[in-house]
Amino acid sequence: IFYFNDESGSTSTDPSSITGPSTICDGETAMLSVVATTLDPNDDYVWYSGSCGGTLVGTGSTISVSPSSDTDYFVRAEGPCGETSCSLISIVVNSVDNGLTSVDGVTMNATANGAIYQWVDCNDNYNHIQGETGQSYTASANGDYAVVVTENGCSDTSVCYNVNIIGVEENGLS
Repeated sequence: IFYFNDESGSTSTDPSSITGPSTICDGETAMLSVVATTLDPNDDYVWYSGSCGGTLVGTGSTISVSPSSDTDYFVRAEGPCGETSCSLISIVVNSVDNGLTSVDGVTMNATANGAIYQWVDCNDNYNHIQGETGQSYTASANGDYAVVVTENGCSDTSVCYNVNIIGVEENGLS
């Protein structure tokens, strides 16, 4: 543990640890907090990403971060007379492949392999289509459809795909 004295005679000590999630989903926010240590009234906790003293992220005992890729966060006490050592937390960012392709204008495929799927009707408030939990879905009516893909503990919804060809050949309009 590193201590430093400032003009008031008080000392700040190394942050003992950081609380917060070690894994989040892409697009989520994480709250990071310093576990209570001795902090001189003239000092503040300073947060960095990448390395201790690297890219400044913020100040205070708690910060909110939204990394788009795996990131290391560091915090230390800093003041007029120096700084403590850093504590580290690493955050892994899980993403979801929410891609969607169409085979023939009626059948759609989620591009993620080995995930959990739920097809939804975009025109019906994204309500689940009963029983449609496979990687592919063949529409039985014209409309807009999407798939909710869950992988790595995260879920994301694809763009809506418009199906507007069912019944064309039946009417002789091919």
